[in-house]
Amino acid sequence: EGAQKATRFDHTKYRIKSEDPLPILRKFDKLLYDKQYKIIGHNLLGFDIYIHNTFRKAYGLKSDFSYLSRLIDTNSLAKASKEDIKFNKKDSFLSWQFRLDRHIRKGLKTNMGAMLRELDVDFDKDKLHDSMYDIQMNLEIFRKLLWKVDI
Repeated sequence: EGAQKATRFDHTKYRIKSEDPLPILRKFDKLLYDKQYKIIGHNLLGFDIYIHNTFRKAYGLKSDFSYLSRLIDTNSLAKASKEDIKFNKKDSFLSWQFRLDRHIRKGLKTNMGAMLRELDVDFDKDKLHDSMYDIQMNLEIFRKLLWKVDI
């Protein structure tokens, strides 16, 4: 119920617009596994990669994390910026991000709303968790963090 409220999930709209998930997963995977793209998102390493894998397995597809080397998690970048944790270019960028994903300190706020406020990005808090809006806001976070974190 909490997730439904936060995302403004509407069961009626869902029933009207819902489609067979497998063709959608295949379209998504076609883009995800296309090596010409970087994958940028907020908390991808802490949530989304696992949801995607669970979804694949539910449809009888093998686990495939081959895209992770092209992934940039803005939540990890936010932690690096706030905690002044530098990336050593001799190290694995993915491993560095995973370490940051697991980095926890009481009072450390790196959710999208906190980062948008801290980075002085105008946003509508009522639209957060709307997928298209989150993509736009995450791009703003990414652009600002690129000036703060040398990757």
